[in-house]
Amino acid sequence: MEAFFTDIGLRIAYVLLVLGVLIALGFSIMTMVTDARGAMKSIIGTAVLLVIFIVCYATAGDEVLPKYVNYDITPGISKLIGAFINSAIVLFILGVIVGAAGSVYTMIKK
Repeated sequence: MEAFFTDIGLRIAYVLLVLGVLIALGFSIMTMVTDARGAMKSIIGTAVLLVIFIVCYATAGDEVLPKYVNYDITPGISKLIGAFINSAIVLFILGVIVGAAGSVYTMIKK
């Protein structure tokens, strides 16, 4: 009986997740249509993130250690994992640099 309720709960959660994503995308598109200048900033930011990820994917290795073979890790999955890790490191470093530069700019401005 518990499995029945768990299965129903998971299906409801999936439906709600898809519904939430569709609503979020709908509001995003509506905002882009009404505020084109603001949308351009978002599109540029998304493009920069995409370029960072593509560069990190191109530089990621695809080696698979023998102990990961048991988990069905293929070279493609390994490369994708490496790209995500490299992207996280690059974005962290950029965040620290931008934060420090913003602090210095604020100190100089005052």
